[in-house]
Amino acid sequence: VPIILGIVLNYFIGSKIEPVKSVCPTIAAIAVLLILAAVTAVNQKQIAETGFIIFVACLVQNVSGYIVTYFICK
Repeated sequence: VPIILGIVLNYFIGSKIEPVKSVCPTIAAIAVLLILAAVTAVNQKQIAETGFIIFVACLVQNVSGYIVTYFICK
C-alpha cells in the first residue's frame, strides 16, 4: 500500500512534492521506528519471558552468517 500510494502521489502531484522529497527518508525511518516500538511495547511481557531464547537465536543467526560469508569470500 505505501509503495502504491507513493507512486500515485508522485504521478499526480510530483512537482509539488519536490521540496519535501529530501525529508521523506527520515520520515519513513521514524515511522518504521514508531511501528517497531509499538509492537515491542505491546509484546513486552512475552519478549521478557523469552529474552534468553531470542538472544541465543540472534547470536546463532549472526555467527552463522559471519561463518558462511567468511567461507564464501575466502
